[in-house]
Amino acid sequence: MIKKIIMPSGGQTTDRSMVANWLVSVGEEVKRGDTMLEIETDKATLPVESFTKGIVVDILVQKGEFASAGEVLALVGDRNDFEQYRMETNMTARTPASPEQNKEPDDEYQPIMKKQDSTAAPKVQAVENAVRAGEADGLKAMPNAKRFARENKIDLARFAQEHGPGTIKLADLKEHASAVPTVLQPMGETYLDIPKSSMRRTIARRMLESTQNIPAYQVTVEVDMTSCIALRKQVNSLYPNVKVSYNDIILKVLGTAAKMHPDVNASWTEDAIRRYPQVNVGLAVAVEGGLVVPVIKDVGAYSVREIATMTQEKISKAREGKLSPDEMEGGTITLSNLGMYPVQHFTAIINPPEACILALGKTEEKVVVRDGEAVIRPVMTVTATFDHRIIDGASGAQYLTDVKNLLENPGLAVC
Repeated sequence: MIKKIIMPSGGQTTDRSMVANWLVSVGEEVKRGDTMLEIETDKATLPVESFTKGIVVDILVQKGEFASAGEVLALVGDRNDFEQYRMETNMTARTPASPEQNKEPDDEYQPIMKKQDSTAAPKVQAVENAVRAGEADGLKAMPNAKRFARENKIDLARFAQEHGPGTIKLADLKEHASAVPTVLQPMGETYLDIPKSSMRRTIARRMLESTQNIPAYQVTVEVDMTSCIALRKQVNSLYPNVKVSYNDIILKVLGTAAKMHPDVNASWTEDAIRRYPQVNVGLAVAVEGGLVVPVIKDVGAYSVREIATMTQEKISKAREGKLSPDEMEGGTITLSNLGMYPVQHFTAIINPPEACILALGKTEEKVVVRDGEAVIRPVMTVTATFDHRIIDGASGAQYLTDVKNLLENPGLAVC
């Protein structure tokens, strides 16, 4: 029986997504859990896994094409289904494409080599032969990993020797390929051409949209983190099963302050300024090849310990590439923290359709004046970027002042 692989929902803000890349071909076998393709929503690039095992009977939506949620992307069945489908549709049997057949002119997902040094041709041919030889020798590799190896001219036999026994997976090859960029040498010049991943393209599109369409401004304050540090130590001492981070306390503070300033928790629409009843704070998480922003929804409804549990789970899923579209949707404010690096101050770009993003620098010991005396305190710089269409300068300053006051007196936010 033929089963349908359908387009999942892209989230709350869109019903259409683009097929960014197919990782299988017609005629290939897939198992339950194999990644068949990657789709690009307006927020991120997401894998689509097979829910069944069988043979890819047909691919109905091609790379670069858009489809709505629920639309059929591909068909999977057994060998009889495959043969019957071919007979009924007068299809010619298709096998996995060779590198030459699969390559498209000016394909943005492939390194482009307009003119190749003739001395490099034997090397390229040798790699292609090794790829085919590796497949013929019966190396254990997932179907999508074999396809990726063909497309990127990776020697599976050599890869297996270097990485040891076991089934070769797509994630292993992607990590290997990202660590060894292709060196291009047209007309005597040496440079690197790195293929633009779907995630990179999504980030570029959204950041360009933000900078072109949002009249943004920044406000910066310095925060004495003495009380936050003490609170974190106290909570982690009393409840050792859940390790609370500074981010968890700050997320709680941002939600509390946003409730006091509803203009910050809003979006600009064509007809109105839309305020949201819940404060949903997104946390920017660096992952291989870019970043994603999982969202803690209705952050004010949870304790710091509950927030810590949720953030740990979402960060783990983000780094494993397992976040669902819903977990990245609905954000109203974003937090970006580079405090783990020696970064004192930076400005972040608003994540549309939100109206505010906060950027945190490193906490450093500084000399400050308290009651007329110079003392050393741990100080963190916080810079907020606001959408001026919604939040005027005074309103932004008032919000950031309350963020500062709550961080310096965190008991007011967590009680």
